[in-house]
Amino acid sequence: MASSSSASAALLSSPNPRSSSSSSSVSPKPQTLSFSTSSSLTFQSRSLRSSVSARNSAARRNSLVVRAFFHLAWVQTDRKSGGLGDLNYPLISDVTKSISKAFNVLIDDQVEEFRTKGFGYNPPPKHHLPPSSKTTLISPKPSPPPPISATNTTIHLQEKLIYLDSLGIDLIPLLTTHPPLISTPLPHIKSTISFLSTTLSLSPPALDRLVSLCPEVLTLPLPSIISVVTFLLREAHVSGHNLRHVIHRRPRLLTSDVKTRLRPALYFLQGTIGISEMNKHTHLLSCSVEDKFIPRIEYFHENIGISYDDTILIFRRFPSLFCYSIKENLEPKFNYFVVEMGRDLKELVEFPQYFSFSLENRIKQRHLRCVEKGVCLSLPAMLRSSEKRFTERLEGLPLVGNQAPDFEAEAVFDQEFIKVKLSEYIGKKYVILFFYPLDFTFVCPTEITAFSDRYAEFENINTEILGISVDSVFSHLAWVQTDRKSGGLGDLNYPLISDVTKSISKAFNVLIDDQGIALRGLFIIDKEGVIQHSTINNLAIGRSVDETLRTLQALQFVQENPDEVCPAGWKPGEKSMKPDPKGSKVYFAAI
Repeated sequence: MASSSSASAALLSSPNPRSSSSSSSVSPKPQTLSFSTSSSLTFQSRSLRSSVSARNSAARRNSLVVRAFFHLAWVQTDRKSGGLGDLNYPLISDVTKSISKAFNVLIDDQVEEFRTKGFGYNPPPKHHLPPSSKTTLISPKPSPPPPISATNTTIHLQEKLIYLDSLGIDLIPLLTTHPPLISTPLPHIKSTISFLSTTLSLSPPALDRLVSLCPEVLTLPLPSIISVVTFLLREAHVSGHNLRHVIHRRPRLLTSDVKTRLRPALYFLQGTIGISEMNKHTHLLSCSVEDKFIPRIEYFHENIGISYDDTILIFRRFPSLFCYSIKENLEPKFNYFVVEMGRDLKELVEFPQYFSFSLENRIKQRHLRCVEKGVCLSLPAMLRSSEKRFTERLEGLPLVGNQAPDFEAEAVFDQEFIKVKLSEYIGKKYVILFFYPLDFTFVCPTEITAFSDRYAEFENINTEILGISVDSVFSHLAWVQTDRKSGGLGDLNYPLISDVTKSISKAFNVLIDDQGIALRGLFIIDKEGVIQHSTINNLAIGRSVDETLRTLQALQFVQENPDEVCPAGWKPGEKSMKPDPKGSKVYFAAI
């Protein structure tokens, strides 16, 4: 395998291999290089580009590239058809003739003849016969031409290279990854390119990307590609204007077989997983049911221990989970979720997008920052938020025991527009501040009217109630001007604040960023402006006025009696507890 530097340079542009001459002692044996491995072909391609760049000649480049594949074509032809088959040693190309000259074996006067007449040419032997009228010269039988003509191979390969180069597609690296392109007829390639560029409206850059990622698309039968397009339109329900985007996102679809890959994947995703809008997840259709889908379902169900129904629900909520590696993604992230974060599996069922975030750059970093602050955020709040929003959550989180964020905003009260400033209640009243999602909804009016109907009970213990949502004051006004029987609120005994900028909802950490509305957060703020109690319900769950009032009464009791605490369910008039071992025994003995 050893070769000189000149030999390495020489193999960049191979001449037509020559058949051996007559029995002349100076006739050389052909010396060519077999490109049976992709690495040697890649080496040639890189060296070729360097050589061509130095010459700055496109015509010379094309000629050299084509000649470089003569040996490859010869060894890819079996011996019964006149080829060489696989060899156990390399064939070196000496297109520059420098090696042959160095070893003094070059036949100078035959070089041009071999170059122009190709493999099938054998120079006639020079006979020196005495002149005689009786002598008859019988021409030797010509050897049968090889089945693969080197001249034709040269021309066809050169034509393909020039054609694809005109489209901005580099043929050389494609040959290393998909050698069948060497023997693919140019008319077939043109037909495929024409279909992709006209029917699918792929631009030259899109074609280059497609062919670079899936070079086999140029060797597939055109009916196979057409059947894939038909399948996507008719069975996967991809719209015509979205077809180009689907192919651009997942070029592998065009090279997938409809019967053995695409249709089974479609039936599995629709039937087993229950994905209704498959046109949004067409990139999954090129995945194998046996090799991709089933192993990941088994991992969640059998390895993690999530029920089968919840496992199916996970993949229905986040189908892209099928694309994640078990060893490189799912296992390490799940182990961190359980061991380091100590989270409940239900959170994964609710938020399977957890696995889409980087373990090192997002999950670990934000979890550790939450631990440092002593804060436990939900998975969506911890991972989905921008860096700025996440920092705001940590630094400005209205934790119980901390000062409530102050605000000033417009509100509606007694069918008038007023200004409300939270800090104005400091030193004067307790405040019940409750957020609700939107006006003119369903659960919200039941809470708002319930607080209004019992407003006097809160007023009697020196407490103001403030309702707040992201609606405008005009929406609030329209709602209170609508009677309750018609779905309105009627007159209220406390103000409804407008947080149309969403700044207050953000400050109290109840804003759902991607929906732009607030969760059902409720905060009890004492006369010093400190948050003493908070509850946050999801959108579908209303709050209890009774429990809010009971908690407020317990808060006021312990603030008036700092040496006592309130046990579970405590109500005014019931026994309280001394927060020490002896005092607590008195309480437990009395119940």
